[in-house]
Order: sequence, then structure tokens, then C-alpha cells
Amino acid sequence: MKKLILLFVSVYFIIFSSYCFADSIELGKKLPIWKSLLNGNDLSLLEPTKNKVLTIHYIDPRHKDENEPASIAIRNAIVDGRLVLKDFQPIAIVDCAASWAPNYLIKKYANAASEKMPQLKTIMLFDYDGILNKKYGNTQNTDDYTALILTDKQGICRAIYSGKMSKKQIVELIDLAVKLQYVPYKRSTENKEKKQMGENFNIIKLILEF
Repeated sequence: MKKLILLFVSVYFIIFSSYCFADSIELGKKLPIWKSLLNGNDLSLLEPTKNKVLTIHYIDPRHKDENEPASIAIRNAIVDGRLVLKDFQPIAIVDCAASWAPNYLIKKYANAASEKMPQLKTIMLFDYDGILNKKYGNTQNTDDYTALILTDKQGICRAIYSGKMSKKQIVELIDLAVKLQYVPYKRSTENKEKKQMGENFNIIKLILEF
């Protein structure tokens, strides 16, 4: 009987783990774990991003100006009132490992570039070891790791752009971000299901201990 329960627990744990943690970035799905992987950053900066529409710009320093037109378009949308920072937040993550330049120099230029567009109020983060690119990025194209991801208030990935964005893609990005910011945040049933699964696991644990 005990072996049967142990088998059940093992299967349950595998299902629970696969349910909770995605291992790739896909349209229509929640982003996988990424914040806790950015060692050396002040992650408290991300607290105001909760329940907001996000643009997450992963920047290859070798192509730092590649998607500046997208940043300008986002800034203009904020200035024009189409995007409101109450419901929207830009995030930039610089892949320091992609460049031969020392980290302090990369940070200096990245922060200086961010200060040129204060209206964006971009949250700057740095992927010192390039871990996000290694885990989730396009490691096939070693010439350019740049990417831009749009998520809704639920944390669901709604758009992915790799490399340099076209004018059409930039317009598409802005229009979709504007649309998503008006969709209210809804408490996900996923959290309730995770909680229930956790409670079930605790019950099984008690049975085994008994």
C-alpha cells in the first residue's frame, strides 16, 4: 500500500512540476521563470510591474540601437496618451555575455541610452551571464540575440519579435499594447489550482507520515 502511495506521489509531483514551470517562450502561454535567474540585479525594481502590460526588450549590446525605432514609437505612444504607465511598463534586459566589452562599460552606455528617453521610465536589468538567452533564446543565430516580447496583465506572451523589427511590426506592437492595457487583470484560476494541488500534496505527505 505504501509503495502504491509513493508511486502516486511521484507521478503527482511530476505533473505538478510540469504544470507550474514552463521551459520555453510561446505565444499564448505564461512566460517561464526569468526574474530569479538575473543574478546581481535589484529585483525589487520589478515590483511595480505586477498586473501590467509589459514590453521586455532583450538587448544584444552588439546591436544596441537596432530596435531604437520601437523604443521611440513606445515613447511617442506614452507622450500622446495612447499608452499609460499605470497599466504599461517597458523593461530592458541587456545580455552582457554577448559582448566582449566589460560589464561596467555596457551598463554605462545602457543607462545613458535609457536616460535619453525618460518618458519610458524603463526598468533596466542586466543578464551578466547571458543565462536567459542560453535557456530561452535563439542560440542558433549567434550574430544577434536581440528580441522583444509583449505580455498582457496576466503574464501571457502575446507577441515575440526576434532581431530587427520592421515598421509594420512596430505598428503592430503598439496597437496590441494599447489594446491589452484596457483589458482588466483577472485573478487567474491557475493560482487557485496550484494552491489546491499544493494542499493535496500536503495531505498525501501526512498520510505517508502516518
